[in-house]
Amino acid sequence: MSVQSDLAELYTAFYNRAPDADGLAYWVSELNSGNMTLESIARNWEDAQPETQEKYPDSLSTEDFIEAVYGNVFSRSSDAEGAAYWKAGLEDGILSRHSFIAAVLNGAKANTSTQGLADATLVNNKAQVGVAFAEKGLNDTALAAKVLTSVSANTDTLTATLDLIKLIPASTTAQTPALLALVSATL
Repeated sequence: MSVQSDLAELYTAFYNRAPDADGLAYWVSELNSGNMTLESIARNWEDAQPETQEKYPDSLSTEDFIEAVYGNVFSRSSDAEGAAYWKAGLEDGILSRHSFIAAVLNGAKANTSTQGLADATLVNNKAQVGVAFAEKGLNDTALAAKVLTSVSANTDTLTATLDLIKLIPASTTAQTPALLALVSATL
């Protein structure tokens, strides 16, 4: 995996969206310079980012947090056994929210069951779309969220979404609101 893909996975897990170009560039720079690790970025997002605070306020229950992350990463609800496991770890202080997110992502990539393989494919597909989105210089976070809704573990959805992103001009001046609205409507 590339640094960009790893970060795109974090954006998916935390925010259920593709990374915006400016944000991805910033965090890639932080990683490549050695200023931060993926873990310290996840901790920063949990502790200091307004988008995280808005999406996961302190009033959000542990159960709702788990379900939100499962929905972001897997586009489905958690299973009862998994939810109970994660809830215990989060409520006992064994896991922080950012380490839970990392564990879910790592678990998805390591699980060799039928569901696990589908989950790993979905995580990978969303990361590929996220990187392609950011590489186009796109910073529209509403479109970044919408673009991931078209992706599943099915390769055809990955190909179709990547093909649509390829049609977007690389020049940000050519990425007019009308064009971006058309892309959004197509999704």
